[in-house]
Amino acid sequence: MPEINLSLWAWPLVFAACGIVAFLVLYALGRTASRDVTRPGAATGAHAPAHFLFEQDKLVDTDAAAFSSITENGVQPEWPALRDWLAPRFADLPATLPDAGPGETTYHATDPDDGATLSIRPQARSTRVTLSDPSPTDASCAQDAYGLRHDKALLSGLSRQVPHPVWVTDAAGDVMWRNDACTALTGHGDPLFKAMSGLDATDTSAKHRVTVSADDIGAPDQHWFDVETRRHDDYLLHFATDVTGLVHAETVQREFVQTLTKTFATLTTGLVVFDRNRRLALFNPALIDHTGLPAEFLSARPGLISFFDQLRDRQVMPEPKNYATWRARINDMVQSAAGGAYRETWSLPDGTTFRVSGRPHPDGAVAFLFEDISAEISLTRRFRAQLEMRENVMDLLDSPIAVIGSDNILLFCNRACRQLLGVDPETSFADMHAEDLFATCQVKLPDTHFWDDARRWLSTRAGRETLQGEVPLPDGDTVSCQLAGLNGGAAMLMIRGRQPLHQLIRHATPA
Repeated sequence: MPEINLSLWAWPLVFAACGIVAFLVLYALGRTASRDVTRPGAATGAHAPAHFLFEQDKLVDTDAAAFSSITENGVQPEWPALRDWLAPRFADLPATLPDAGPGETTYHATDPDDGATLSIRPQARSTRVTLSDPSPTDASCAQDAYGLRHDKALLSGLSRQVPHPVWVTDAAGDVMWRNDACTALTGHGDPLFKAMSGLDATDTSAKHRVTVSADDIGAPDQHWFDVETRRHDDYLLHFATDVTGLVHAETVQREFVQTLTKTFATLTTGLVVFDRNRRLALFNPALIDHTGLPAEFLSARPGLISFFDQLRDRQVMPEPKNYATWRARINDMVQSAAGGAYRETWSLPDGTTFRVSGRPHPDGAVAFLFEDISAEISLTRRFRAQLEMRENVMDLLDSPIAVIGSDNILLFCNRACRQLLGVDPETSFADMHAEDLFATCQVKLPDTHFWDDARRWLSTRAGRETLQGEVPLPDGDTVSCQLAGLNGGAAMLMIRGRQPLHQLIRHATPA
């Protein structure tokens, strides 16, 4: 080592330099020691629990750093809000805080690996809730982070398990994320993505119905999806709903309506259907033929009142005597039709007769049927006129005649029979049996032998052979009685005498 020669005047400088270096070293050591001493305190601050002070379930003070996450619009929360904030981490928390108790109650986190605890300690006028967490952060912030992780896991699980296909694309149209339902469907060549590729990806104003072929998804039939797109920042969220069943139902309904339309077109009965809003929804050609209403008027879907006003103007329905009550009658008619109780016969001035009936339909709709029964009414009137004419002819006969039905009930007797026997089935309160008729005849024309034979003949119809006999009168004369069979099991009793009817009545035995 070379020898160092220092002059006398240099030694003070050396000692001064050494002192400065020693001071700096000691200062540095002091700073380090100071940091080492304060570090536990800092660590303790990092592990500091969060305290919440409640008075009757209302929060009055807290030192939680994440206090803002459990406030609502700056309003101090109550215990239920804090309980909901803590519920994902701690189970069985009380619905209300205890006013008093034996001491402090401690709740541990449900996760065994989570060392957090929550203590509730009732005091004289308040309740102190303390949240402790061993993690190197503030307890309230750790709780907030735990809640965020819990919500994220919950939302992620929900989004992936949604039964409808959901996926996210970027501005370039590349798929960034998809849920399990979308993955299961798009495992066959991404059919939904290909179906959507021909559409405007920026159009988020309406739903798109896309068709996926059966080969693309490995299914026996093609599928239809309604896809709705929503924009979120720079991404597009696509939500698909399988509407295959709905499309099939619409197809079946459309085919059914077409079948009904073709069937209605061949009906001779006029049909008109009004929906729940009382607007014309359906009519058939027969309605135009019966009512004469223009097809343009019916195609414009008029209201129910307007429809019947047109019928009234065209004299296709009876003219109301009081027009002020016309609308009320229409409303009553609609209510009766909605209950299935409306049924009327309209006789028009031109001789046409309609049978109009109302039928209720689902969802408040109502239908009216217009059946032209003019021919039926005409036939009935002609038959009734012929029947009345035959009855008039029989009434002109002097021979008493009575007709007995197949059920042995007296159906008809002419005027001579009514005068002789004093019976009239048309004015009688109850039906008259053949036994009663023969009993009356036996009183008026006493002959036990013939009327007994008549009873036996009527009970067996005697091979349809005519029963004849002579019945004596009190004056010594006789009358001829005949019981003959008619079509349909009926029978006719005819009494003929050689005397005029008035003499026969006078000589008959009084009742």
